[in-house]
Amino acid sequence: RIIVKGKTKPIQIYELLAKAGQLDPVMAQVVALYGQGLALHLERRWEEAIAAFDEALKLRPDDGPSLALKARVQRYQETPPGPEWLGEYVRATKD
Repeated sequence: RIIVKGKTKPIQIYELLAKAGQLDPVMAQVVALYGQGLALHLERRWEEAIAAFDEALKLRPDDGPSLALKARVQRYQETPPGPEWLGEYVRATKD
């Protein structure tokens, strides 16, 4: 979930990966590992989340979502979000 610039409420974002039933088996593993990392990130289990993203990136080194969330988690390790954080990410710019 992200909060885009100029908004105050988080929105869910998705990535279209394949037509139904046509997802490559390796990509299915990447998705599962990303899901594990995402869940661990929401629990503030930073090291374990990074390990899950690293496993996904071994299978698909250019996986944008895994790269992005790994970088975000690394920033959270240095500067953890406050106690009110519910997993949302606030976008400061429009890219």
